[in-house]
Amino acid sequence: MIPPFYGTKVVTDIKLDDIYPLIDTHALFTGRWQFRRTKASEEAYQEILKQKAWPAFEEWKKRCKDEKILESKVAYGYFDWKVSKMVRWQDGKIAGQQIIPLQLVTVGSKVAEKCAWLFASHKYTDYLFLHGLAVETTEALAEYWHRKILRELNIPFNAGKPLPVGARISPGYPAWPNLADQKELCRLLGSERISVKVSDTYQLDPEYSTSAMIVL
Repeated sequence: MIPPFYGTKVVTDIKLDDIYPLIDTHALFTGRWQFRRTKASEEAYQEILKQKAWPAFEEWKKRCKDEKILESKVAYGYFDWKVSKMVRWQDGKIAGQQIIPLQLVTVGSKVAEKCAWLFASHKYTDYLFLHGLAVETTEALAEYWHRKILRELNIPFNAGKPLPVGARISPGYPAWPNLADQKELCRLLGSERISVKVSDTYQLDPEYSTSAMIVL
């Protein structure tokens, strides 16, 4: 397997219309926006989604696009596994994997500022809608770029389904418990080029950002 390049690249001309189809609407509606099932019938629940959730989804997607609230940016690259002790796992997750793809995605700081303003202005419903959409768009961007990497490596996948859980792992989660590795990952990718920083507690700033190693 030969990567298209070694080192890193930054991409900023990513269209929201390419990312939006990958948003997990179930996670958005039930988890982020709290349109949860009650004792009502499935038909009644779907009617609630039709009347409230789906129109809000379309409205906020359009607003984010028209007002340029979401700024999709990616830093990614391909590395030899020896480039950093960060990737020398003990559990065999990447055993034998000579190429290490890394990615860092963000939808920028404007959305965080907008969310803060909505909350301070007591516009809690709008805050809930925008915050939830920003979180799930960030995840969709991570999925979108993961697929881009697989295409660059000529690795087939089912475009009709989400990529398998565990194929994209991030610092601070069970598969990669050392959150401090966030700083090394961001250093390797030059995170400052997409205006992402790592805090003293190893959190990404802006908050609507996520990093990952791709398990091939």
